Amino acid sequence: MSKKKDNKIEYQAKDIEIDKITSIVLDLIQPSNKDLQNVKSIEEEIQDKIKSYKIPQIVEVKTGGSFAKDTNLKKDMDIDIFILIDKNVNEQDFEQIALDVGFKALKKYNPITRYSEHPYVEGFAYINKKNNNREQIRLNIVPCYNVEKGLWKSAADRSQYHTEYMQKMLKPDQKNQIRILKSFLKGIGIYGAELSTAGFSGYVTEVLVLKYGNFKNVMKNIATLKKKGEIIAIEDISNENIYKKFESPIIIIDPIDPNRNLGTAISSESLSRFIFGARTFLANPSINFFNINKKKNMMKNIDNQLENVEELLPNIVVLEFNYRNRSSDIIWGQLKKLTKSISRHFTDNEYTIIKSECYIDNNTNSAKLIFLLKFIKLSPFFEKGGPSIFMEKEVLQFIKKNKEKSPMLWIGEDMKVSCLIKMKIRDAIQFLDHSIKIKKGSEIGIPKGLVNDLDKGFKIYTINKVRVRNTDTKRQIHDFLFKDMMLFESRS
Repeated sequence: MSKKKDNKIEYQAKDIEIDKITSIVLDLIQPSNKDLQNVKSIEEEIQDKIKSYKIPQIVEVKTGGSFAKDTNLKKDMDIDIFILIDKNVNEQDFEQIALDVGFKALKKYNPITRYSEHPYVEGFAYINKKNNNREQIRLNIVPCYNVEKGLWKSAADRSQYHTEYMQKMLKPDQKNQIRILKSFLKGIGIYGAELSTAGFSGYVTEVLVLKYGNFKNVMKNIATLKKKGEIIAIEDISNENIYKKFESPIIIIDPIDPNRNLGTAISSESLSRFIFGARTFLANPSINFFNINKKKNMMKNIDNQLENVEELLPNIVVLEFNYRNRSSDIIWGQLKKLTKSISRHFTDNEYTIIKSECYIDNNTNSAKLIFLLKFIKLSPFFEKGGPSIFMEKEVLQFIKKNKEKSPMLWIGEDMKVSCLIKMKIRDAIQFLDHSIKIKKGSEIGIPKGLVNDLDKGFKIYTINKVRVRNTDTKRQIHDFLFKDMMLFESRS
């Protein structure tokens, strides 16, 4: 039998295996009719309340999101109710109407204010209460302007058009294919467009399945992406103009707004994980990618993995502090910026950063920035390279600047002048503490929004056996070190 035929048989076998796995997954993630009826009754109750207020500026009330499009997951159900406000209402009244209506309509669901481009109201309901595993339903009442297609005044204005488009275009089976794709993305940690994840939104999963037909074809197309910045669009477009207009790791055109790139929110890391995850799944299909079968001995596995890297733990530096309450995207944006700034500051001062991440605890409004360093303590001296001997003026300036504070200067084989500089602070914890406290973060570039938070106090420490006994810390350190390991292990 030829190699070509062998490959064809192998691909067919993999396809059959994938179909079996996705069938099992679908049974576990698809909401039951009873679930949908329960959610529907909550949706109708809230809609009726809003309509009963008879607020003249509210033109219409519509349900959007995954529930309206029938693409929601059993364990992740939201009700997104959009109140369409007259386009002539000013921004201040627009926001006030949204908050007033939201808090009244969600009164019995513990409403809170959330922030996106405009504030909106969120609450929570529960279904299957008799079960120990009762399911939480997130309720969102979101304002948008009642505008014609293309004449957007706020980001949420497109939502009603997204819903109408998908309701019209998606075939019944494609809705389940979207559920499977969402579950896969959740399993590898890249589902959600919020800054904390910088991954693939629910709407993007719908666009991908609509473009490629089903989950399997999405995986095959993502697995074979050849370069950064490739374009995915349902309608034919001019690639040349798109490249001039957009710049992101992947360009995904919004089918109801060709001037909008859905890929803007997707980070290079998330795209890379999707590409590698798709390749790995196609090569070795497994239900483990979907994070369905949560193992009872999960913490034991975490303990075992952390024991294997005990020698790494002392090289992990953590900056921990509390922050005042603010919208999720704002705090994540500030923390990611601070993490990059501190990493750069460490690197500029001879502390080599291997990896860095940030984490938050919404319940306590606490943040942790975690850094894995090559060295926690440095040599008493470091070499500072200077200019080529042929650059006469620059050589003299270098010598003048460094000869008093350097114990030695020399000319190397590379025909450049170098000197030794004595390290003022050799310990990474002391260095970071000094940079924030004494230097007031001036050399780091702390985002303005975090200056007051850090002024109120912070802790810097390395990880040891005692600290890693804390369950939250253990999970964070495990995620920090091993979150990609499942992908790599599945491919070996």
